[in-house]
Amino acid sequence: MKRYERLITNNLKRLLFVVGLSILSVYLYTFDFSLLSGIVLSGIVNKVIVITGFILLYFFVRALRWHVLLKSIGISIPFRKLYVMNSVALGIGVYTPASLGEGVKLQLLKDSDGVKRRTTLQLFMLEKFFDFLVVILFALFGGFVLNYISLKIFGVVIAFSILSFILFKSILMNRLQVLKDINYSSLGTAFILTVISWFIVVYNWVLLSDIINLNSGFIQMMLVNSLSALIIFISLVPGGLGFMEVSNSYLISNILSVELALGTLFALFARLYTVYALIIGVTHLLFKSSK
Repeated sequence: MKRYERLITNNLKRLLFVVGLSILSVYLYTFDFSLLSGIVLSGIVNKVIVITGFILLYFFVRALRWHVLLKSIGISIPFRKLYVMNSVALGIGVYTPASLGEGVKLQLLKDSDGVKRRTTLQLFMLEKFFDFLVVILFALFGGFVLNYISLKIFGVVIAFSILSFILFKSILMNRLQVLKDINYSSLGTAFILTVISWFIVVYNWVLLSDIINLNSGFIQMMLVNSLSALIIFISLVPGGLGFMEVSNSYLISNILSVELALGTLFALFARLYTVYALIIGVTHLLFKSSK
């Protein structure tokens, strides 16, 4: 039975990938490249250094979160080493389903320091839980501020999220050998770092919108980014190929009330942003190999 389940799951993933690739091909075929004017190209040059700086800051915050969680279970690894491993993993994770490719850092940690993957896997899943929780909260907050959802719905879901977090700690984590000893201080710190890291991503998307003179607000881009992240997560397509372009095009067009052509232009820059983050992340391998 399990064999047939795996077969169905693998075929479904292949189908979704083909669908996503087809959508991306249609998107590129119909894209109006005349939108890439000289002003837009000069905007890229003006913003690239700042965007690069925030990508590196994002890598730093993520590595700090990983450091806090490892230290909470008694694993002490030099921060510089963790930063390099985590940056490589983040770069690779961009183009894997639900960013699960970030798990490569578990193997890197095992190879360099002999830390068992069975030990760090639970911490990694905790990171993914925090990411998913923060993205949902960002979507709710953005939807509430921009009057897409009512205060009652916002309050109920926030209360449910807090309850879920408490239950996650008190019930599920206490049954897992590695996670049961993590205290609330370490959990709180890791959660705050997760929020900060997503703030950085949202701000970089604001910078991307400035390149094409969208002049979006931070809350608007928070809603676009979080909804897009959820769509990519649910699609299970590596890098959200196709799904990211379509979702960003229509989200930008509707939330910012601009022409769909500008939405497709932003979607292109969002895709290039992920490619750039991948390159920067993998480039850290040079530092790893130079040691």
